[in-house]
Amino acid sequence: MKNHLIQSHHFKITKIVQAGIIIATLVIFIFLLLLNSDFRMSLFQSPLAILSTMLLWSFFLANVIFIILDFRVFYKTLQVSDEIQHAAYLDDLTGMPNRFSCDLVFQMYAEPEKIQHVGCALIEIDNLITTNEQLGREAGNQILIDFSNILEEIGSDYGFVGRNGGNEFLLVVENGNKQSMENFFNEVHTRLKRYNALELNNPIKIYYKYVLNDELHANRFSDIITEVYKLVHNRNE
Repeated sequence: MKNHLIQSHHFKITKIVQAGIIIATLVIFIFLLLLNSDFRMSLFQSPLAILSTMLLWSFFLANVIFIILDFRVFYKTLQVSDEIQHAAYLDDLTGMPNRFSCDLVFQMYAEPEKIQHVGCALIEIDNLITTNEQLGREAGNQILIDFSNILEEIGSDYGFVGRNGGNEFLLVVENGNKQSMENFFNEVHTRLKRYNALELNNPIKIYYKYVLNDELHANRFSDIITEVYKLVHNRNE
């Protein structure tokens, strides 16, 4: 991303300098033409000078056209590049932040002081496997999409939410406490209750656990993630 921005800046500077040189040359030429009568007379009296002037103006005009075309191609390429980079951070199925985005968030909390009050929750759709088996993969994908939309709508007020792959969704709250986590899941349950009332044949049931570092006192964010994974995956033990 940093190299991308540097290259973009260098391209703009180069083209601006190129355009500036052309404009400055044209201004000097016009001033000479208007203010210097000897230059003007010699220019119009010599066929060779007239031809040279026409070629010079054609050269300048071609340069201006090429600069405009370069900028158009550049911005189109930049747009495609941004779309590709944007897609790299989003899950193909649900459109929410993907595993790569989750990893970037983890890196934000590399220092112990940054995770002092972090809250982290791991959420799974409890009936996804059953839905896939009984109603088909398409139905399973649909509840993944619908649940992702619910999480994103609610999660934006709390912190980061992303799909960490498969059937795993993560919530990371920078200043998480018991009240904020409970409020989040109360909102999720309210939305799911309304959703399931409409989707009687394809409801969404979830299982989740959360960890507050105010209670865990971990020095690494990976320890918080490990703890919440343990709570979810060892539920039957």
